[in-house]
Amino acid sequence: MIEFLLRRLELIFQLTSRDISSKFKGSIFGRLWLILTPIVTLLIYTYVFSFVFKMRWGRGDEGLGFFALNIMVGMIIYSFFSESIGRSSTVIRGNTSYVKKIVFPLNILPLVVVFSALFNAIIAFGVFLIGYFVVLGLPSLAIFQLIFLLLSLLLTVAGLSWVISSLGVFFSDLQHLIGTLLTMMMFMSPVFYSITMVPESMRELIYLNPLVYYIEGFRAVLFHGEILDSVDYLRNISISLLIFSLGYKWFNRVSKHFSDVI
Repeated sequence: MIEFLLRRLELIFQLTSRDISSKFKGSIFGRLWLILTPIVTLLIYTYVFSFVFKMRWGRGDEGLGFFALNIMVGMIIYSFFSESIGRSSTVIRGNTSYVKKIVFPLNILPLVVVFSALFNAIIAFGVFLIGYFVVLGLPSLAIFQLIFLLLSLLLTVAGLSWVISSLGVFFSDLQHLIGTLLTMMMFMSPVFYSITMVPESMRELIYLNPLVYYIEGFRAVLFHGEILDSVDYLRNISISLLIFSLGYKWFNRVSKHFSDVI
């Protein structure tokens, strides 16, 4: 499986580059929107939750900049997940010409969506780091642990994207269902609030959401310089590898029937 994907890396990156470019074709600002979008979105959410709802983070005396940075971390992770899963539900139906080509590896199409979303997330994280430096200064060396968290998140999202993209071929209504579920998931994830604000009786339910581990993990590393718990991480990466492997096998099994449906 890994060997096959490595052989297709060049094709994946070519299609990803084309996908990214197509989003801004004919746009006046072009790829500048990659920077403007997270900034504008952050300003809106910060205003709503900080000034309208009067929410505060942690002790409440850290300041507006700290509040905005915490929200941005949650937004980046959720947006990456949401864009990957949301677009995966239609990626095969949106590329029917590839389905008819027997020699084309259809299993890379969901990966193109994931890598395109990852590119957007990396740009947004670059904007975040600039804000982080202005508000909090240089991050600690613990920041390099984010590579491990990102790897685990990437494996999970790729595996889920294979499953969602294959189901989207057989159930055209799936894209609408996924859109609704992703909206629910946004508010069930600690994007705009700290997990400590959730009543203890509800936290076990919240922790069933896979995004909680990543959002809280990113925040713990970035804002508190914490070291990842090795046991928790090993358990999480093991689950991620399982999702990745099962998703790949599932897609390859059902993709043989795509041409019968499309």
